[in-house]
Amino acid sequence: MTAFAQHFVFEFKTGLRNPNQLLLNYLFPLGFYALMGLVMTQINPGFAETMVPAMVVFAIMASTILGLPSPLVEAREAGIFRSYKINGVPALSILTIPMLTTIFHVLITSAIIVLTGPALFKGIAPIHWGAFALVALVTAFACGAFGALIGVISASSQATVLWS
Repeated sequence: MTAFAQHFVFEFKTGLRNPNQLLLNYLFPLGFYALMGLVMTQINPGFAETMVPAMVVFAIMASTILGLPSPLVEAREAGIFRSYKINGVPALSILTIPMLTTIFHVLITSAIIVLTGPALFKGIAPIHWGAFALVALVTAFACGAFGALIGVISASSQATVLWS
């Protein structure tokens, strides 16, 4: 369990230090959220009602489907997974740790959206917080599994972009 936690912390820090992952986990979803909050609420005032859940789903999809497969394929191409296998790291951990760290990054981004949406853009906060969190978590895991699947079946880094 200690190795799992250390691997998780390492991958989480890598997600913050890697510019591509930082872009797809935080900057792109939050920038799109700010843009849509400023523009769409002026064009269509009814957008404020669905802005918070829509931007949470957008952040989940951007991070998991666009951001997750590329590091998996790049690590496979670099031979990192081969050294993991030689050193006894279970194959399941090799796939689940990047997926879990990406989902953790997405949850941080989603929390920022949910907490700032009503204050900044007069969006409507979720009424049933538990149900909203459960649906967001299930969506994140489903999209994360789809992103991991893309990372597994993709033959090269260039093909990953096409699959995503």
